[in-house]
Amino acid sequence: MSENIVLEKFMYDLLPLAMSQYSEKDTVEGFAKSVKEVFGVDTASLKKLDSFGEENGGVYGYVANTKKVYIDNQLSDYSEFPQLIGYRNLGYSSCAILPLMVGGRIIGVLELLSKMENRFSKEVLNSLSIGAAFIGLAVGYSGEASRSRNLAAYFDSAFSSGAANMLVSQTGKVIKANKKAMALFRISQSESVDVKSMLGMEFKELRAMQPDMPIRRLIPVNGEKHVFEVNASGISQGTVYVSLVDVSDNELVNGISDSIASTGKAVALSLDKDFGVIGGFGRLGKWDSIDSMNIKSLKLGDMIPASDYASLAAALKSKGRAMIKTDVSIGGYKEKTYMSLSKTAFGYMCIMLSAELEESVRILSNNLKDFIDVTSDITFVVDQNGTVTDANMPIEQLLGYRKEQLLGRDIRSLYSEEDTLDRDLSYVKSGGKVDGSYVNLKKSNSELLPATHSVRLFFDGDSYFYAIMVKELETKRRIDDLEQSNRKLEGQSKSLKMTSDLKSQFIYNISHELKTPLTNIKGFAKLLREGEFGALNPDQKEYIDTILDEADRLMLIITQVLDAAKLEANKVKLDIKEVNLAELSGNPSIKAMEESAKNKGLGFTWTVDYDVPAITADPNRLIQVFVNLIGNSIKFTETGKITVHVSKYSKRSVMCEVIDTGIGISDEDKRKIFKKFYQASKKGLLKPDGTGTGLGLAITKEIIDLHRGRIKFDSTQGKGSRFYFTIPISQNSYGKRRKKE
Repeated sequence: MSENIVLEKFMYDLLPLAMSQYSEKDTVEGFAKSVKEVFGVDTASLKKLDSFGEENGGVYGYVANTKKVYIDNQLSDYSEFPQLIGYRNLGYSSCAILPLMVGGRIIGVLELLSKMENRFSKEVLNSLSIGAAFIGLAVGYSGEASRSRNLAAYFDSAFSSGAANMLVSQTGKVIKANKKAMALFRISQSESVDVKSMLGMEFKELRAMQPDMPIRRLIPVNGEKHVFEVNASGISQGTVYVSLVDVSDNELVNGISDSIASTGKAVALSLDKDFGVIGGFGRLGKWDSIDSMNIKSLKLGDMIPASDYASLAAALKSKGRAMIKTDVSIGGYKEKTYMSLSKTAFGYMCIMLSAELEESVRILSNNLKDFIDVTSDITFVVDQNGTVTDANMPIEQLLGYRKEQLLGRDIRSLYSEEDTLDRDLSYVKSGGKVDGSYVNLKKSNSELLPATHSVRLFFDGDSYFYAIMVKELETKRRIDDLEQSNRKLEGQSKSLKMTSDLKSQFIYNISHELKTPLTNIKGFAKLLREGEFGALNPDQKEYIDTILDEADRLMLIITQVLDAAKLEANKVKLDIKEVNLAELSGNPSIKAMEESAKNKGLGFTWTVDYDVPAITADPNRLIQVFVNLIGNSIKFTETGKITVHVSKYSKRSVMCEVIDTGIGISDEDKRKIFKKFYQASKKGLLKPDGTGTGLGLAITKEIIDLHRGRIKFDSTQGKGSRFYFTIPISQNSYGKRRKKE
């Protein structure tokens, strides 16, 4: 009976929300408040599908994909999703996530959290599922209403924008136009204008256009021809929304790069189909800025000699593009230019470059020749008739021809499929680019060379030529060679493994043997330094100090090599004891690291959070880990500080971090940083230290692995690095739990 009362109260609260026109935010907040009050839930939130982000593969994604309710009434460190473990760390004990659907379509999920265990019973979830259905309808309605309002706002803003906008009826009449359209086409809102007479397009053409796929048309406006970008979208079967943007000037801006235009040696002209000037951009020689000159009354024939005009017109008629070196007269000044014309949708684009650029063309040609000579790929230069005019040296190795044998030869004779070559040359000539086209080249011994080629077209004055670059494909011969090499390597690998085992044993033995004389050297040097055999002068003391420093460095190298050999041979056994991490900072080795940092002018801090318990570990090996990490930070940091921070990571583990403000780690070094004998780049250090063994981080990782921990790092070049590792609080309990699993 009480459950029915609860459900009635819940539905009583939800009905006004579901049936009203509240905003989505108000609807969700009202629902969350009702859930909290009726069911005693601590947190209720709605997550929309488009806001899942990184959680898309987590618990939200699971509920959205399965359309099933997910319940975890006892959140713990072993919960199925990491997100739920995070909720446990925030103090929550129960979680329920329900799918939110409208018409069978998932629009989001409803997330409920409680600090009580076993909070979400079957009865509670039945009631909440009914509520989720209501709230889904409300949110769905709110979204549709919002989209309708946005659409209405769009039309309002469109009709008040700077572009020409109009509504066209099925009869082809303009039924509404904004101020821009009325001014351009001199119409009043009271009269119905035929859209075909205005744009040259009928209603059915506009209705058939794809939204956001504009077309360009040349439309007369007040006696002048303008290029408009026409965009049309159907509002209903009998009405089309049309937008017109004047892009005459934009066409010119896009047709010539800013870098050329800024030199004062280039001009672009937009021409109609009768070669009349529509507009212009840029400056050249003595000419003022073209867009400020009165050139719209000119025609191409007025600007260049009649013979050149006839040549251009003929070339454009047959090919759609042409280039000529000619004298151009504008505004009383004559300039020698290279003129290039190409056909466009609205007429022609004319680019004029200063003839002074001829020297640049020559330099470019020489640079191209240098490139062809040095590249390792087969490269041909072929004239417009298909004759080889230049080639590089790799042809001798890959095709078996000498360069002299190919000059003057038809390039088609080197291809087994001539039609493929003809197709690619024609495509490039029409303005395209060819990359990675599969071909077979004929070698001098009649064998075929499987390859891909790339083709580019270059202009040299009135003529043009092709550059063809050929890349050899991996052939069966190469694969056979590799298989044979692999068989040899397998035999060598077995031999090398045996040698490696002997090497490891040798390193282990020799390291032991080296430590004994080195200990004697250090002992006698200390006696000398302390004056046991007589007083020393300052120079002698300095020499003895150098001996001691170098002996310490040599001892460190021997120790690291010995440790690496022991670890590789699985001869390292941990001496497990209780370790207080807060007291570890007082260890002499750590103090020495702190002193070293301060001597270099770096800050040094060691902090341990209050809730970090004592752990069980090998204290000497743990100190070795910290010394290696802190030592690296000091070595690769010029300014700033070194920070050591220890915190509790979970119920069963702690995290230790060593953070510096040094030079960081490059992407190349990141992949190899824990490899044995690998040394990271020291680029960026003011005074690079002497080279080490490249074993420090490899040994560090293996020690942490022995403690059943994990080590990782984050680093950004120029901003520093963060090395962090986690180890179990208790080695014994961790081992038992792993064994049980």
